[in-house]
Amino acid sequence: PCFWSYVQSTKRVPDSDIVILTDDDLSEEILNELDRYDVNYVPVPKITNLFRDRHLAYWNYLNEHGHKYRHVVITDCRDVLF
Repeated sequence: PCFWSYVQSTKRVPDSDIVILTDDDLSEEILNELDRYDVNYVPVPKITNLFRDRHLAYWNYLNEHGHKYRHVVITDCRDVLF
């Protein structure tokens, strides 16, 4: 429930684009819900070292897609308090 509250709150920002990078296999139900909120889901290679690999995943994504964004905010489950 908290995750979906976060997703809904980001939609209050005009022209916001939410991208989720995860190495988890998400269920069809979750993928449908992400689609309903217009969230982009990007699968990444398995993260074996959280402190290193997540930043590499962010860098790889932004290296390829960063030109589309003027501002970027990166959060993970440890950064958001509900």
